[in-house]
Amino acid sequence: MAAVSNLGALGPDRAAEALAERAGHLAQRIDETNSVLADTVGSGAVPRLFMIEVECALHAWEAELAWTRRTIAEIRDGSLFWPGVERTEQGWTWPAPSDRKGSTR
Repeated sequence: MAAVSNLGALGPDRAAEALAERAGHLAQRIDETNSVLADTVGSGAVPRLFMIEVECALHAWEAELAWTRRTIAEIRDGSLFWPGVERTEQGWTWPAPSDRKGSTR
């Protein structure tokens, strides 16, 4: 969550790259975990109950991967509003989504 909360500081291109890297790691973890589950629970060597926490973690990673891929797509297609931030005498400011003109980047 800490990394996600700092995506705005990266800019859209670097944020999409960072999320794509995360997606790759998640996909690898999911594949490896599915393999472990197939070798244990799937083969009947271990009762599902004894691996239920792994199954729970797997579903959480799959949900995170789906969210990550959707967010990458939104950044790349411009549908995730990325405000131009400016420092003023009053502090940091940015336009509201309805104030933007043209590009969302």
